[in-house]
Amino acid sequence: MTAEMGLKRRPAGNADYNTQTLIYSGVINFMDELLDIDTIEMLKDMDDDDDPGFFSELVDTFAESAEETLAKLDAAVKAGDANMLREYAHNIKGSSANIGAAKMSSIAKAIENQARTGSLEGLEERVAELRDLFPASRAALDSYR
Repeated sequence: MTAEMGLKRRPAGNADYNTQTLIYSGVINFMDELLDIDTIEMLKDMDDDDDPGFFSELVDTFAESAEETLAKLDAAVKAGDANMLREYAHNIKGSSANIGAAKMSSIAKAIENQARTGSLEGLEERVAELRDLFPASRAALDSYR
């Protein structure tokens, strides 16, 4: 993950505090790009004594739904169906925003907007980008359980 963030790996055996802080800050910045922390905190505040696993249930429901919708997006892009691309992108845009997966929501919005115009150019890559982002988003959400 450090290479993705443009950080240098620290030499083995070097416990340099500044390097560790830089790596930690990079991970936090990466998660901040993925998630809307305010939304997550609001949802976590809904956990209570009667339902302490509310946020965890939401994450599980989101993950199941996102996996299905991503498969439908893949099929729609392969079929060249702009209307279905728009519909599925709209679905994942909303569910991602609602759970706090901000980067996924942003990419889905771009797919939705472009599909609305009927242009499919580059959408296969955007759908792949969204699909590839899902595991990191899921892991980031899981870290707030």
